[in-house]
Amino acid sequence: MQSAPSQQPDPQQEANQANSQHSTGPRTPEGKARAAANSRTHGLCAKDVIIASPEEQIEFDELLSLHLAQVKPNGSVEHVIFDQMVADTWNLRRIRRLETALNQGIDPLAALDDEALQSKLERIARHRTRIERSYFKCLRELSRMQTERVLTRYSEESQAFTDVSPLLNTAEFRRRPGKSENFKTNPTGPIPVRPTSRC
Repeated sequence: MQSAPSQQPDPQQEANQANSQHSTGPRTPEGKARAAANSRTHGLCAKDVIIASPEEQIEFDELLSLHLAQVKPNGSVEHVIFDQMVADTWNLRRIRRLETALNQGIDPLAALDDEALQSKLERIARHRTRIERSYFKCLRELSRMQTERVLTRYSEESQAFTDVSPLLNTAEFRRRPGKSENFKTNPTGPIPVRPTSRC
């Protein structure tokens, strides 16, 4: 029985392993944050909303306030959908700015021949399509949930009114208004009419 031939060590692999022992990675919090963002190019796929400056934070807060005032989410599920809608709106705004920055100072006809630029614009357009789809999906779902909530409340109020309606047949509700200085009554005439004051 022959033994398996021993594998010869790869010099390149040994060199890579030796070099890796010298690299300890980033040590400071700033360095770790930079390393964590190495693969991020535009942030359009980030889990959290990207806000790059205090000015953008003010702008985002205004966007959030306007959406809250108009949409008025109710309950935790509606708030989850609402948060996604706001993030999508913010990213669509960022996409417009990216497109503006890419086309800044470039002749539109020359841009058509710039393959690198067109490749970037096509990637951004794909992100826009994905984000728009997410936004309108959230909008439809939130509209459906809020409509169902209003209809449920209306149905409950209608049922409560039906439960109380037998009271309308009691003598208390069928009693005619008595004579007073503000009403003219006629047993066989039309409904009492309140006199109008003249200025």
